[in-house]
Amino acid sequence: MKAGFVYVMGNAYMPRVYKVGATQRSPHARADELSAATGVPVDFQVLGYAEFADAFAIEAEIHDVFCCERINSGREFFEAPLQQLLDAICDHPDRLSAWTAEKDASVYERPLLAVMDGGRVA
Repeated sequence: MKAGFVYVMGNAYMPRVYKVGATQRSPHARADELSAATGVPVDFQVLGYAEFADAFAIEAEIHDVFCCERINSGREFFEAPLQQLLDAICDHPDRLSAWTAEKDASVYERPLLAVMDGGRVA
């Protein structure tokens, strides 16, 4: 058993697609690591996570539950409703603690229409 966190991350440039993974470190540190390593246009954001005594077993369970929504069998990305993913993780009976983002996560549910204004995304 490996204690840790099962998380849901989103990226505004990948609407309706979420990364569901596990880590023994902070989910926010994992988001920073993924954002730096993958070359995505904007950083991944942690949308929710829960702490488990056996995080990697719970991660596998969640992946099985959402197997039909998995985009690629070799990747941890799912095209599933965000609230269903969060509920499956944060309401899991084996969770030790849980957290979800308080800000409006609807930006991850719709295509991003970015307007460039002086080099900034407005």
